[in-house]
Amino acid sequence: MPYIIVVNRPGHLPEADPVAVATVEEARDRAADDVRTSMDAFGDDREALQRYGFLDAELAAMDVPEHGGTIGPMSDGYVIDVQFYTWLEMRAKTDVITVGQYPSDSEKELIIDHYNGGTR
Repeated sequence: MPYIIVVNRPGHLPEADPVAVATVEEARDRAADDVRTSMDAFGDDREALQRYGFLDAELAAMDVPEHGGTIGPMSDGYVIDVQFYTWLEMRAKTDVITVGQYPSDSEKELIIDHYNGGTR
C-alpha cells in the first residue's frame, strides 16, 4: 500500500514536496532518512543525539506501523508524518487513469512517479 511522507516544522508551511512511496518499508526508510538529516547538525555526538531524542526518533521511523504514523516532534521542531493511502486514493491525487478499479503493478509505479513528479 502507498504512503506519503510529509515533513513539517511548527510555524512553517508543510513541506512543499511530500514524497510518495509504494511500500511500508520504503516509507520507513524515507522517514529514517529525514530524521538523519536533522541529526546531521550534531555530527557524531551520540550523547547529544540521545539527549535531544533523535536516536529515539530514528528508531520510531524505522518502526512506523503499516497504518502510518507520526515521528516527533523532535527537538528541532520537525514532525514527520507518514500517511497511509489506498491505491484508489493515491490515484485520485494524480492524473493517472487505470484500466480497472484496482491498479496493476505497472500502474502503481506510474501513480507514484506522477505524484512525485508534480503531476498533482
